[in-house]
Amino acid sequence: MEPAPIRQSADLEEMLRQALELERESLAAAEDLLEIVKDHAPLRVIIEHHVQSEQEHIWELEKMLKEVSVTVSVKEIKLKTAS
Repeated sequence: MEPAPIRQSADLEEMLRQALELERESLAAAEDLLEIVKDHAPLRVIIEHHVQSEQEHIWELEKMLKEVSVTVSVKEIKLKTAS
């Protein structure tokens, strides 16, 4: 096993893209691990939380890179009060 190359950049967009790539690799590894630990409930729960965290990181990075756009089709949302 060889260590991964260290990539550096002074460009913010490139740094975010590198971080996004690493997060996606980490998510894929965690999803593979889920398959391995599927019959071990405590480990599965820990890995599921890790997968959720990685996915949230990916969404945040995608937002920063404007790869994901959020559109609202309703101009006003009325909430009902709890009774």
